[in-house]
Amino acid sequence: VSPEDIGNSNRIVVSEQSGVSNIFSLAEKYKIDLGPNPKETAKDLLKKIKEMEHKGYQFENASASFTLLLLDLLNQKPKFFELVDYRVTSSSKQLSEATVRIKVKGEVIHTASLGVGPGNALDNALRKALNHYYPVLKEIKLVDFKVRIVDSHDGSAAKTRVHVESTDGEITWDTIGVSGNIIDATWLAITDSLEYGLWFKSKLKSVTEGASKTSHSAHVEATN
Repeated sequence: VSPEDIGNSNRIVVSEQSGVSNIFSLAEKYKIDLGPNPKETAKDLLKKIKEMEHKGYQFENASASFTLLLLDLLNQKPKFFELVDYRVTSSSKQLSEATVRIKVKGEVIHTASLGVGPGNALDNALRKALNHYYPVLKEIKLVDFKVRIVDSHDGSAAKTRVHVESTDGEITWDTIGVSGNIIDATWLAITDSLEYGLWFKSKLKSVTEGASKTSHSAHVEATN
């Protein structure tokens, strides 16, 4: 039985131990142009991965964050929004409130939202700010949220690694955030999740429209 027939697929693992061939495979999978010197680009990316993994990042289970890192290195990462500031407060009622200020298409948006915990409040406030500009975000759901301590020797000052899994109902992707501030780590993982979802959806739309135009042209030529 073909693995794809029952929902399985090959996953390309990328870490500081990976070779350039893994990066080439990932770039080919997502149709990412590595530029005029692909091998040097791959080496630069592996160097960057090594630096980030020493800070606590792990990309083996965060391929979406890795893809965004590659796009950023190539200056191909879309700027769907830009952070101005955010703030999170928690109460004894087990509710958190997040306020977010972001810049979207030249306009500064300020929103606030409640949530069950800081992560949920941040996610709600960010989506509230973005939904008007990117309605496709309504299809993207957070399905898993994990928090890990990177180095317990530092006690309560230890770095925190936040892992987020998201889905649009058809595919799932994983992102990661690392920081000495758990709220900041959460923000990094959540924003990566939404940015990857928007990038993937826009890329899928571009491919679909391109195929539709090709099909239409072929039909016109056949008719003529």
